[in-house]
Amino acid sequence: MRMTHDTLARENQSPSLLLLVVALGAVAYTLLFRGEATGVNLSLLALLLLGGGWFFLPAMRRSRPAQASAAGTLLAAVMVVYNDSSLARWAFILSWLTWLGFAHHERAWNHLIALTQGLIHFFFSPLKALQTFRLALGRLPGMRRLGYRLRLAIIPLAIVALFFVVYVAANADFARLSARFVDRVVALFSFELDWELAGYLIFGTMLFGAVVLPLGQSLEWTGSPFAEQLERRRPQSPRHFPLAGLREEYQIALWTLAGLNLLLLCVNLVDVRHVWFAFDPEQVPNLKQYVHAGTGLLIVALLMAMAVLLWIFRGNLNFYPDGGLLRKMAYFWVAQNAVLALSTGLRTLRYIHWHGLAYKRLAVLVFLALVLFGLWSFYRKIRLRKTVAWLMHRNGWAFYWVVIACTLINWDVWITQYNLTTRTRGPIDVAFLLHTVSDKNYHVLRQHEARLAEVAAWPEVTPDEIATALDKKRQRIIDRARHSWLSWNRPWWTNWTYIQRHEPESIPLE
Repeated sequence: MRMTHDTLARENQSPSLLLLVVALGAVAYTLLFRGEATGVNLSLLALLLLGGGWFFLPAMRRSRPAQASAAGTLLAAVMVVYNDSSLARWAFILSWLTWLGFAHHERAWNHLIALTQGLIHFFFSPLKALQTFRLALGRLPGMRRLGYRLRLAIIPLAIVALFFVVYVAANADFARLSARFVDRVVALFSFELDWELAGYLIFGTMLFGAVVLPLGQSLEWTGSPFAEQLERRRPQSPRHFPLAGLREEYQIALWTLAGLNLLLLCVNLVDVRHVWFAFDPEQVPNLKQYVHAGTGLLIVALLMAMAVLLWIFRGNLNFYPDGGLLRKMAYFWVAQNAVLALSTGLRTLRYIHWHGLAYKRLAVLVFLALVLFGLWSFYRKIRLRKTVAWLMHRNGWAFYWVVIACTLINWDVWITQYNLTTRTRGPIDVAFLLHTVSDKNYHVLRQHEARLAEVAAWPEVTPDEIATALDKKRQRIIDRARHSWLSWNRPWWTNWTYIQRHEPESIPLE
């Protein structure tokens, strides 16, 4: 990676100013997060990073994807304060990296490209900082002359050092005096390094350096904007007659879709009969295995179906003169896969009705919603002759906003409330609520503590285990009260207020 004065000059930015901003940003990050948990400080960090991007990255002010991902990043940071979920934290990280790629590269149209560029900017930021520092030194008066003199001094210093080693080895008194002198010099510059502080400063430097420092030209993405519309690829020479090959490809694709449609029609008819209208969990020997294994395989089948459509409609087959029947087969294939996705979702809903909510069950439903959108976009791609780039662009934004939307919900509290207030037909996983779900559900567990002991649980949980788990959750909430306002978030405050009102005796006196 090479960064020159021209690279900085194009952006009208001084290396010294950039280094000052990075240093101040690293200090700000350290002050916000050292000794703190995640809360308000993340929203403040988001404002600093996005504000730096708005000021130092002109592409951000022109790029609509950069502006949209900036809004998503800020929303995810606010949701960390409002819901304090791991999903919101991961959404913030991925959204910020995506924004970083969009903000640095106007031509980036795909989330995968933007995310890759964001990672490159982040991990190469220490090297960018060193190179910017070298450029800043080069602009100081007399630095080039000083560098020239230092280069001249290398050979004399090396010769003097060689003779010094020889004299030390030959003269014991000189060696003793030299060692004493070296020890005193080392003592003048010795200090104890705070590795924790250094880690915070380095990470802060990487964050702000990734935003404000320009990337070397050798690592910049210089791709062109994507094309939405497919274009027919014509042969280079009139001697080639690709129509015969295209006709064979058409027949292969037609027979492939016909066979797959017939096979999937049989599967869907069975699902409609046994899952939609005549589902009886008593007839299923292992409901968990039935749902988990079946759902996983059906998801794989849905992804394979999309791959088949990509393979068939990848090129000139989109422009085949008599391709109407193939298109109808493809539309029917898309519709049947939508029915398969609905059947998979219905399996999951049946299992939720039987055993309650859990992370993976909700994730399956969200994934199936994305699959349905993907199938609809496949239908549009085939009908309107769109490119794979168009397909990736649409589905990338759909995935992005669905993830951001999922941060709006406090899943831990919702799962706990649903499982303890809904009369499920089968046992629920109480151990999951006590040990896997975060401490945000503490006040809900306390409000339904009697229900915890009464509900049918699998695996079984004793009253002592319940009491111990609740005590540990309460202690972690109390311990967090030692942090400052920078660590504040709404779920912790809800539980802390509950403890102050209903269990004040558990709070240790300062």
